[in-house]
Amino acid sequence: MYKREKYCQLGYEWCNLDVFHRMLLLKSKRVEVHQIYQALVRTGTTISGTLIAVAKQRVDWLLADPSWTVLELEALYDFTLEMGVFLLEACSYSWAGEALLYCHSLLLKFPMRTGWRQQKLFELNYWLLEYYTGNCMYAEAMKTCSLFDALVAHVEKSGAGSDFEDDKAVNLAQILIQSAVLWYQMGEYKQALRYAVRALRSIACRPAPMRTKVDVLRVSAKILICLRQFDAAVQLIRHAVYLALRYFDEGRRFTCVLFDYAFCLVNRDRIEHALDVYDIALRMREEQFGPLSVRTSQALEDVAYALYVHEYGTGNFQQASELANRAVEINKKLLSKDHMLIASSQRMKALIMEEQALDLNDEAQKNAMLAEALCLHKAALSHYQRRFGDENIHTAKNYGNIGRLYQSMGLFDLSEEMHKKAIAIKTRVLGEDDYETALSMGHLAALYTHDMDRQEEARDLYLKSVQIALKMFGESFTGLEYDYRGLLRVYGKLGDTEQADLYRMKLLDWEFARNRSLAEESNATWAEIPTSPVETASDVARSCLEALNASGFISDNAIECQQKRFGST
Repeated sequence: MYKREKYCQLGYEWCNLDVFHRMLLLKSKRVEVHQIYQALVRTGTTISGTLIAVAKQRVDWLLADPSWTVLELEALYDFTLEMGVFLLEACSYSWAGEALLYCHSLLLKFPMRTGWRQQKLFELNYWLLEYYTGNCMYAEAMKTCSLFDALVAHVEKSGAGSDFEDDKAVNLAQILIQSAVLWYQMGEYKQALRYAVRALRSIACRPAPMRTKVDVLRVSAKILICLRQFDAAVQLIRHAVYLALRYFDEGRRFTCVLFDYAFCLVNRDRIEHALDVYDIALRMREEQFGPLSVRTSQALEDVAYALYVHEYGTGNFQQASELANRAVEINKKLLSKDHMLIASSQRMKALIMEEQALDLNDEAQKNAMLAEALCLHKAALSHYQRRFGDENIHTAKNYGNIGRLYQSMGLFDLSEEMHKKAIAIKTRVLGEDDYETALSMGHLAALYTHDMDRQEEARDLYLKSVQIALKMFGESFTGLEYDYRGLLRVYGKLGDTEQADLYRMKLLDWEFARNRSLAEESNATWAEIPTSPVETASDVARSCLEALNASGFISDNAIECQQKRFGST
């Protein structure tokens, strides 16, 4: 029926819970099931609402019937949870949330059998944590995360002798890495690292499903990238891609790994390679979830940002703009109006609008676009402040975005104020020598030299930015071009011809180093991925932890004793 596009009849069939349950049991056909579900949603069928309504009716009937049996309760619970997880995979958040809450109602009726009911509660809370995190319900997610902390600590301390470990229903590493995802999304990278390190320890010392190993490696890599631990991040993401290629082929998890790999490439200044990976991943994501899904909108935003970075020097933002606009429209259609994902996609749209506006000759049209971009940025800032307060990297980035926009609008004093706020927050949150801090320093320096004739202050900011960039990325880093050009301008304004000549030569040296780097990496997008299992995921996790410990980045005295207790896998 799906191939013959008989969606009305297919929707009627799938609204039967027994039929839908059989579809969910086809684990090897999960992608195809999602494709059919998304087609039904796009054609206007009310499949999600109908399924949830029928499931609720069954739950209410069972709970009202005093003659129910434990087997009936278990069967309904398992199906309702399976349906909730499927809807969560599809990012149908409101319906997924309802299904998971029905599971909680059923769980309260289970007999208090030792261990077993706790296992089910543990499992359900994991999915609630993933639901709250994915739906940006951070207050609820943090409460759920805190519930896990004591129990996870108990499992880590008691080891393989605990009731939870014997049942094997508690996937410790999966819980820890989902907690890391929560803190990562909130921009709390150091807190995310704490959970990621514990998850890496877990897969280094305990058996874990392959999907968990891949999740731990890829999420930990993203966190380490944001904390500028590039070597460790590269080691983890390369092995995650290798495992995904070997075990997951073209499934949803493989696509997630590709997006994370591309993210790591972007943040390692390998933007062209990242776009190659994004191109594959986006086509796969749209094939899996269709053109109208939150998962697709998130992918579009990621690719739009990569294109924005790539085309910043050329000014050709047409494709980035189209993708960003699509992301905003999808999010507005599928999410509540105050959802964080809408704010995020609108922020991306505003960044691109500003650059496009600056290329316009029509002053009225230019000013209208800049004003619209300002509204989008301010709405995003308000959202981030409500969620996270001022002491957060998301808020700091938004201050910086508004600072650059004010400069484009000729509001230089306001621009300076915003840039100084961004620098102060980034310094407190990430550190004075982090690249994000340097980026804001460069933006403030550009304001000083181009529009406020404060050349000495601009010089000092540019020099600090260059120092950080060289230390972190090396002599071929793309961002050095803008700093070197800025210093060339500053020294020209100051009449210091000797220093101006020096930075003219540095700019030529940078261009040579950049071209050499691009030539060396021209075929390296996939060449860096292992083709044979030289190391296991456990080996890679252990090696990463040992390297981070040796460098002093983490203190990891527990690895050795855990290896003695559990052995390696």
